[in-house]
Amino acid sequence: MKKLIIITLLFIFFNCKNSVTKENLTYQVKEKRIRIELSNNKKYLEYNTPIKMNFILSNIDPNNLSIVGCGIKILGYKENRFETEINVSKQCGKNNILNVRVEFGKEKQYNHEFNIPLKKTK
Repeated sequence: MKKLIIITLLFIFFNCKNSVTKENLTYQVKEKRIRIELSNNKKYLEYNTPIKMNFILSNIDPNNLSIVGCGIKILGYKENRFETEINVSKQCGKNNILNVRVEFGKEKQYNHEFNIPLKKTK
């Protein structure tokens, strides 16, 4: 009986551990994925510089998605992609990080906060 409990707990632990993938600009839970694509092809934003930022959705209903972040303007949605523009002022970035929060699902049961690095323009 003790062996069965340990095996069950290990099975649950490894399944839960592998079900969420959090890379810098990608969040995935099972078959649902949201990825941020920056038009500057970098993994950071620059202060006071407008840039296009796309949220690419896989198996996510766009009607059940919320995107929250300082300086984000939604431009439109087409082909599993929310097109946005972002312009981050100095007041928005804490410790040179911009927090962008996404929530999705019928009950908003999935949520994630992307922490995007910010750099000063030269």
